[in-house]
Amino acid sequence: MSLLLELNIRISNRKSGIISAIDGVLEDATNDLPVECRKAIYTAKLHLNWLIEAVQQYDDCLEK
Repeated sequence: MSLLLELNIRISNRKSGIISAIDGVLEDATNDLPVECRKAIYTAKLHLNWLIEAVQQYDDCLEK
């Protein structure tokens, strides 16, 4: 999220808000982001998705 803020792209702190904003940034061909920056944002999105899944698994274990 810090990288997006540095690019003056403001987003919600909610999980769905972050994922939607990242998708929007990556799909927007008019925002003039360099390829390297798009790759970094995409990699961060993959990492975020992995973390969300891991937390969900931990929550499921705690429920059981």
